[in-house]
Amino acid sequence: MVLRKETPCTSIRKRNVWLSGVFAFLATLLVLVLLLMPFALFEVWTATIASFIIGTVSAFILGTYIGNLSKENRFKCGAKYAFLTIVGAVISYGVGEIIHIYI
Repeated sequence: MVLRKETPCTSIRKRNVWLSGVFAFLATLLVLVLLLMPFALFEVWTATIASFIIGTVSAFILGTYIGNLSKENRFKCGAKYAFLTIVGAVISYGVGEIIHIYI
């Protein structure tokens, strides 16, 4: 078995991987709290609408960021992410309603 000596370059890569993981976790936690916060403040129906809007705006912002990184049209990529979020929410709502009928 060959053991490689750790170089400054591999040390930086490891630190970047850890930082990336930590920031991804914190960003996920932040969005989760943002989506759940309306349920602590409003009635269920109002909180659902607020969470839907917050989630769609968050997806649009993520899409514009991804579009910027990939050198695509930022608005078009953001709109695509927002549209997919809306489609996912509609499908989830429909499945929930179907389950509600049969239970």
